[in-house]
Amino acid sequence: MTNAGKNLTNLTQGMSWAEKGPMWQKLSTQFAKGATGTVHVFHNAGGINVKSIWGTVEYPILKKNGVNIIYHTVP
Repeated sequence: MTNAGKNLTNLTQGMSWAEKGPMWQKLSTQFAKGATGTVHVFHNAGGINVKSIWGTVEYPILKKNGVNIIYHTVP
C-alpha cells in the first residue's frame, strides 16, 4: 500500500463504506493515472475481487495507459 493509502486508511477508520468509498475511488484514480512503466500488485491466494476498487478503478486505467502489471501472491 502506498503512503497515501496508509494515511487514508487511518483517516477513514470507523467510517462506513458509503462515506469512505468515494475517497478511495479518488485516490485510486490519481494513483492509476500517474503510474507509468511497471506496477506490482500484491494479493492473497483468494485472488482479487473484480468489484473492488482495484478491479473497477485502477485496473482499467492502468490497462488503458499500457502500464505493465506484475501480480504477486502473498500468504
